[in-house]
Amino acid sequence: MAPTLADGQVVLVLWPWCSGSPDLGEVWVLNSPEGAVIKRVLALPGQELEQSNGYLLRSGRPVDEPYVYYRDVKNDGPWSAGNGYLLLGDNRPASRDSRLWGAIEKNALHGRVLGGSYSG
Repeated sequence: MAPTLADGQVVLVLWPWCSGSPDLGEVWVLNSPEGAVIKRVLALPGQELEQSNGYLLRSGRPVDEPYVYYRDVKNDGPWSAGNGYLLLGDNRPASRDSRLWGAIEKNALHGRVLGGSYSG
């Protein structure tokens, strides 16, 4: 999640039962196939993502991502959220995220990171 979060940084997490449903741009702790990680929600149920020339498209429209300093220049996707959520890291070239794992079910989301959200 660099540069948004640094390795070893302590974060406050609001448990899911008082966070409500995940929203676009929020940063959540989740149980991924690789263990507990922190990633940003970029697609809600029914949406899809794809990468084009280093930029992310959500359901065909460009996503404003001022928090991304390191873009993955591959053309890739599309990935469908289906009934789940797609979560990606902010350091795209080094991130292992929904581009590899696919959609994440709501019950795998452990809580929203306070202060890590962006609404744009």
